[in-house]
Amino acid sequence: MRPDVEKAIQKYLNSPDGDIKRIYPVIDKIDFNYRLAPPNTHPRLYVTVDLYLNTPPMEEPPSIDDLWSLYNLDEHYLMDYHMPRIYRLFGLDNFSYMTNVYIPNTEGGYHNMREINNRGNIVTEK
Repeated sequence: MRPDVEKAIQKYLNSPDGDIKRIYPVIDKIDFNYRLAPPNTHPRLYVTVDLYLNTPPMEEPPSIDDLWSLYNLDEHYLMDYHMPRIYRLFGLDNFSYMTNVYIPNTEGGYHNMREINNRGNIVTEK
């Protein structure tokens, strides 16, 4: 993926009038990055998507399983349904992905709720 296309997708995802912010108003900001994995790994090409939520700060984040019940956010559906439609707008095929969901903490930073891959497996939880 060319850097200008990556930047255009990032801008589209963060547009206040865009589909993602309209469908998921709890998302404050999205960081989108195209990655090339080390040789001899599969998948070789993938994207990382960091979702920053605009929820009230919390000392301890809720369970990642509560994203839907608390905020109507389903990051799997976003990545498996909405992102392929966005890729097609830019003439791209679908990519394997990893997401991080961040929720504000009380110290001015963010809790990383978890990282997932395209099979929904928890990679790390912090």
